[in-house]
Amino acid sequence: MKRIIDKKVYDTETATWIATDAFGNYDNFRSFEETLYRTANGNYFLKYRGGPLSKYAVDEGTEGKRGDSGIIVFSHDEAFEWLVSARESELAAELFPDKITEA
Repeated sequence: MKRIIDKKVYDTETATWIATDAFGNYDNFRSFEETLYRTANGNYFLKYRGGPLSKYAVDEGTEGKRGDSGIIVFSHDEAFEWLVSARESELAAELFPDKITEA
């Protein structure tokens, strides 16, 4: 998938895959899949796909809802938080050592 956002190209074919989080199968309307990528310039983005009852649902008015897919640009803080929420704590610590401290 390739998108131009704020005059920058975000392309899953040329970016580095970091991690994926998913819920459900394609036949589950609540299913979603999110994949975090890093560009060659060090920018992060999330490729997403979700069913019509997922957090990525799009309201079609009287027609109900439909699933959607796309790309969301992430800051370094957002990428770190996404990794932690996706249960990728070790990877978050490896990629963002400056964002954590010992308890």
